[in-house]
Amino acid sequence: MDSDDNTAANEHTGMDTEVSTTTTLNVLLDQFKHLTTLSAGSLVLIATFLKDIFPRNHNGTLIVGLGLKLLIAASFVLLGISLVSSVLFMVRFSNKISSRISPSRLDDFLDSKSTVVMQAASLLAFLFGLISFGVAVLINLF
Repeated sequence: MDSDDNTAANEHTGMDTEVSTTTTLNVLLDQFKHLTTLSAGSLVLIATFLKDIFPRNHNGTLIVGLGLKLLIAASFVLLGISLVSSVLFMVRFSNKISSRISPSRLDDFLDSKSTVVMQAASLLAFLFGLISFGVAVLINLF
């Protein structure tokens, strides 16, 4: 396929096949900003409405079984892990960008095992934190 065919294909789909590095980096950073916001917001909302969702005694202690308490605790821990790992990723990422490293070294950083693990940990911890709390609420309903 020659360059005229590529140009025609791009015009047909309305998309550029080559996205700028800056755009890619901004999108990645925005994803973790959103994940940080969602994790922190989930922690605050769960803590705020916990007393309204689950029954408590006059001392303020939850009147639920150990399984539900463990699910609620797991939810808090997982959302905390998501929040911390997202913030750590953003700090490391921002430090790399501000140090003006070469694009190839930045690619190496983004593809490194520790970076991929941190990204996966923050996303999976967020998802499983929400699932844990959702399951606890559903069990409490029935």
